[in-house]
Amino acid sequence: MDFFYDGGTKVRPEKEVFFENFIEIQDFLQADTSSHLILLQEVDNGSKRSYGTKQFDNFWSLKHLDGYKAYYAPNYRVKFVPMPITTPMGKVESGLVTLSKFNPKSVVRRAYPSNERFPMRYFNLDRCAMVLRYQLSNGKELMLVNTHNSAFDDGSQRKIEMEFLKMYIEREYAAGNFIVVGGDWNQMPPGFEPQFRHDRFEAGYSLPVPADFTPKGWKWAFDNRTPTNRMVDKAYTKGNTGTTVIDCFLVSPNITVDTVYCINLGFVHSDHNPVMLKFRMAE
Repeated sequence: MDFFYDGGTKVRPEKEVFFENFIEIQDFLQADTSSHLILLQEVDNGSKRSYGTKQFDNFWSLKHLDGYKAYYAPNYRVKFVPMPITTPMGKVESGLVTLSKFNPKSVVRRAYPSNERFPMRYFNLDRCAMVLRYQLSNGKELMLVNTHNSAFDDGSQRKIEMEFLKMYIEREYAAGNFIVVGGDWNQMPPGFEPQFRHDRFEAGYSLPVPADFTPKGWKWAFDNRTPTNRMVDKAYTKGNTGTTVIDCFLVSPNITVDTVYCINLGFVHSDHNPVMLKFRMAE
């Protein structure tokens, strides 16, 4: 489908299409038995746009994802979004979900600072990151950061979020911790040069992360062979719709990336494709 925020007209898919998409996404996650950690964004929990479905409750009950603990951090909680005027989006309750086969020491929602002004700040997302800490045998911690950064801005809000994140992770690394940040950055990683066709993405949607953002020794892990995201101004048409990479990982210098690859699901049930990361911590 298309989406009105991106220049389309629709607010949500037809009901039968929505439930088909949701079931297929659950089935995909259930079939993945090798991943110890799963980072999800835009998980609804009673929104009009997803027909009131309690998506997080579904994950939390572990009916479809045995062996995982599920953690939720809301970043979009509005009683009524009045846009678009003719078919308003209405109530939205949505957030980040991290699924873990390990028991974290702590789970914290870290709010990103915002430059949103009245009245839009009451109707837009309250962007955040979810931080899971795992105690290691060497006395240090592994920090898993699930992030969903801003879209639909001129880049100024994303800059504020990235500066906040950089200061936060540098401080944690200086304390000796191991850090993996992953999610939907709504920005292309530094050094991204697509090795796939149809990478035409409208200016403003695929702003690159500034090259000077990356802390010294830190590494970006992404797959430039397969797009992770598509334009949503029109329904998807292979070979015509603009695509890019905005879903990736940033890891601290004491972590080695073994593999990173995007699974090309053809944007059939989502406007994103999933990205897999395998990493090791230095001894």
